[in-house]
Amino acid sequence: PWLWLFKFTISNTQNMFTAVGCDTYAIVRGFQGNERYTTGCMSICDSIDRVIDGPCSGVGCCQTSIPEGASQINVTLSSYNKHADIMDFNNCSYAFVVEQSEFKFSRKYLSDLQNITKLPVVVDWTIGYETCEVAQMNS
Repeated sequence: PWLWLFKFTISNTQNMFTAVGCDTYAIVRGFQGNERYTTGCMSICDSIDRVIDGPCSGVGCCQTSIPEGASQINVTLSSYNKHADIMDFNNCSYAFVVEQSEFKFSRKYLSDLQNITKLPVVVDWTIGYETCEVAQMNS
């Protein structure tokens, strides 16, 4: 799926590209101004016992930063082994952009993240042509 923000950019300082799953790789492609970019992460685990609540570490959850000035993103989400070895506790993978301070990983998300319908994301915008930093100095 695409996220296309015509007049806005996705805040690279306050958001993270996040993937949840134990047999998961997630790629995000898009545009940074007129240039294309590609980034992503992978998450592997073979037992629910190895998954720990807290920061995304690559075991059950992974995160990567979003390039500054990203205005369009396309997410590709896939599995290495079609969840065959972990189906009993993780039959789906998820990928999304989320406000970093608002997402706390829990291993319960491996089975019930589909019940979360909204996650916050921060966009950058300006009135005029100044950055926020320049505008704050001029006020």
